[in-house]
Amino acid sequence: MVRDGIQNPNFYIAAMAAGLTFVIIAMSGCRESSRPVSEGMTIDLPDVFTVGKDADTIRLGRIHSGERVVREFVLRNTGKHPFAIVDIRTTCGCTVFEYDKKPLKPGEYLPVTLEFDSEGYSGWTVKEAWLRTSLPEGTFRVVVEAEVY
Repeated sequence: MVRDGIQNPNFYIAAMAAGLTFVIIAMSGCRESSRPVSEGMTIDLPDVFTVGKDADTIRLGRIHSGERVVREFVLRNTGKHPFAIVDIRTTCGCTVFEYDKKPLKPGEYLPVTLEFDSEGYSGWTVKEAWLRTSLPEGTFRVVVEAEVY
């Protein structure tokens, strides 16, 4: 039944609600406080790590489910001995680190690229990575956090 040129008023109400929801979601991602910046972050690595205590956190902020996020940061050798990153192990294949395996002399920096694939995740997501160095007891924990929606 057609009433005043409107075939189905529920359709227009649903369309307006969907449009308003889209605008709210789009605007919420633009707030500065919802997107912590980790680009250009420096993680200091000393000669000796305190197992279970030494860790750093990379916050990716709010991201859409299915989005791949890439962040670059640097590792800095703040110790007195050279070392290399031998291996980086993660809790799953969704978090990948790319880095040069060259030894770091004291005071040197090593650029690292982190890629997180949020496919299949929703809500507050926390992943861990363990950076194993050539130093004795040289494992450093990095926590990667994201709010996936």
